[in-house]
Amino acid sequence: MTSDGHLILWHDWDPDSLISVTRQIELPQTDNAFKPHVPKLGDSWRRPSIELTLDEFRGHYSYQDERDAADAIRWGISHGPVDLTIPTLPEFFAAAVGWEGLRTVYLDVKMPATSAGDHAVNMVDQIHTLASHMPRDRFAVVVMVPDSVVLQAMKARSDQLGYGLVFTWDVEFPAGVILRPLKYSAVDHATSSMFHNAAASVGRPVAALFPWRVYRRTIEHDIGRRNEVNANPGAKNAGVRIGSLVAWTINERDEMECLVRMGVSGVITDKIAELAAVAGTAGR
Repeated sequence: MTSDGHLILWHDWDPDSLISVTRQIELPQTDNAFKPHVPKLGDSWRRPSIELTLDEFRGHYSYQDERDAADAIRWGISHGPVDLTIPTLPEFFAAAVGWEGLRTVYLDVKMPATSAGDHAVNMVDQIHTLASHMPRDRFAVVVMVPDSVVLQAMKARSDQLGYGLVFTWDVEFPAGVILRPLKYSAVDHATSSMFHNAAASVGRPVAALFPWRVYRRTIEHDIGRRNEVNANPGAKNAGVRIGSLVAWTINERDEMECLVRMGVSGVITDKIAELAAVAGTAGR
């Protein structure tokens, strides 16, 4: 969740996706309350979710409650039991309509390019249908897509039928030494001639050399580019303003503080209370 009431939902599980490398190879993770639980390497059930029925998927992929027992009891008394069932998209939308203070939902679509022809159009149709049946102005929906082929198919469908969905080409850094950080500029990707998106998002490097230095330099560039585009969107992005620049996944307080000071629109984090405190101190 971002500091200003935005929520990110990962819609699809892809065991081969680089974005989930930490949980997939069982590296140590941060002290999250709930962590994904997936089949071990070599297990016959460890395969793309698109090959599984809903019952099979829910039977072998889940979340683990790793909260302190006392914290879990206190939460249960105040808020009731926690349901760890992975929801379908309709189930999620039905629940989200009742969440006070929710302003934007970011749907993070992990679909391989090889599936775009068969499934991208259907997915964007479902997202539009669900979003259009919400009460007016309940919350906005932004579709985050890291694969350009999938993004192109989804955005073309949205534009063709006038859905008006907001998309972001969700940028990920590779592992290793990154010699040209600005190659991974979220705003440069957003303003690509293929898309002209209204949102931009870029993830913090996970397995790169000097990751924070690389990331901060990229964010500095993106903030400058966002301001440049928004000052003259007609010339810079086919008339489309960059409405949001989102950084993810940031769990260190000093990095949160730095990004908030720099002027990003939102920060995705596993530590929502800490980010809310940082944003509140900054008046955001």
